[in-house]
Amino acid sequence: MARRLWVSLLAIIAFQVRFLGEVDAQALHPGLPSTRAVATREEIQETLRDIEQVVASAGYSGRLKVAKRVEAGLLRQRLAEGDFRTGDRVFISIIGDSLAADSFTVSPSRTILIPNVAEFPLNGVLRSELQGYMTQQLARFYRAPTVVTKAFIRLAVFGDVANPGFYQLPADQLLGAAIMSAGGPTQTTKMEASQVMRGGQVLRNSEVVRDALARGLTLDQFNLQAGDEIRLGTKRTNILETAREVGFALGALGSVGFLLSKIIP
Repeated sequence: MARRLWVSLLAIIAFQVRFLGEVDAQALHPGLPSTRAVATREEIQETLRDIEQVVASAGYSGRLKVAKRVEAGLLRQRLAEGDFRTGDRVFISIIGDSLAADSFTVSPSRTILIPNVAEFPLNGVLRSELQGYMTQQLARFYRAPTVVTKAFIRLAVFGDVANPGFYQLPADQLLGAAIMSAGGPTQTTKMEASQVMRGGQVLRNSEVVRDALARGLTLDQFNLQAGDEIRLGTKRTNILETAREVGFALGALGSVGFLLSKIIP
């Protein structure tokens, strides 16, 4: 088991190294926050300004501009609606208080309910704003609370992965680490054909996914939200190669049978 995990991890690292020099990361994601694991409102706004420059420039392809307009729409949605969706989980700890620490599931109305305290709306709140927001809210019930928070995203990891399924993953986790949480790629995985899906549609194509893996982006930096699906690609089987392998196997069995007929009367 440990050996297989190491092989999977090495496959992801090799994929990152292979494509790092092939992809113009700044052309794909100009200005994308890379120093913070969880993007602030100011960083997202800066990224939007950079995208607008790309769209207005004559130096980029029409295909890239279309992708950038889609990215801009997702970023504006983040700024307006916040990051939290139904099924996400929020870890909250009040240091030194009897509340101790616990995690809470985001409801369909985008709230979290802390028993015996209150229900708190998360509309418009970014993950990077969660700790400050909850400190402010809990100050209504506790005197000078010291609050620690952590956001988790409910994501699906499907396709050619060892343990496909739904996972609650830290928002500040690397995209590559998220794949490893599902057991990592298999021997037939084609990493360069991997995509991110949302609502049955391709949200991030293989080119953008490989760029994110090569740059070591986190789930938050990649603008993922609850319900998104990370789908690993699968190598296509070469029919001629398979036929040759089958023919070779059948030939080998025939040879063994011939030898046995000579040995055994």
